[in-house]
Amino acid sequence: MHTPNNEQLEKLEIEARSIEDALVTHARAWALDQGSFTRQFLLQEARLAVVNQAEVTDKVVGEVPALKAEVAEVCDELAAMLGLLKV
Repeated sequence: MHTPNNEQLEKLEIEARSIEDALVTHARAWALDQGSFTRQFLLQEARLAVVNQAEVTDKVVGEVPALKAEVAEVCDELAAMLGLLKV
């Protein structure tokens, strides 16, 4: 039995399903875009981490000779002090 209320309800249901389908389609497209953006972001962060680590490594490598010389100087001073104490 088709009453005006049932017909109106059917039309609303059809419209609601259409909106739902459009939302699902839009959500899928948005999720795919976000996946791409996330991938790009993570790749950039990984690049920055590698560059930062390389800079730290270069700095440490540059400082090693000076640190070795400083440690040797402290060791020589300590050895001299111990030599004085043994006398």
